[in-house]
Amino acid sequence: MDLTSVLLLCKQIKESGKTPSMGLIKAKSSQVLPIPLIVSGLKRFKEMSPAEIDELRTPNTQQAQNLITESKSENERIVELEREIVEIKSELKEMRTLLKASSHR
Repeated sequence: MDLTSVLLLCKQIKESGKTPSMGLIKAKSSQVLPIPLIVSGLKRFKEMSPAEIDELRTPNTQQAQNLITESKSENERIVELEREIVEIKSELKEMRTLLKASSHR
């Protein structure tokens, strides 16, 4: 991954209504990024004018597809985690009920 890819991630984060940060860049990236690359990319992005940011384009279709796929898989992971939380809460409630019943004996 290069500086352009980091800039594109910053643009994607900004377009989603969030302020680009090291944590968000690391979370959005499909690869492990070196901290100096993230720092320089973030610094460069903050120095860019809105027109320069607008001009940022994905160099090829494959990279654009990778960014879209990453977002989908992230959303899928969130949905799966939410399902697991519901299941864990249900099991916890059941365990509390059993614990109360056994302590009254």
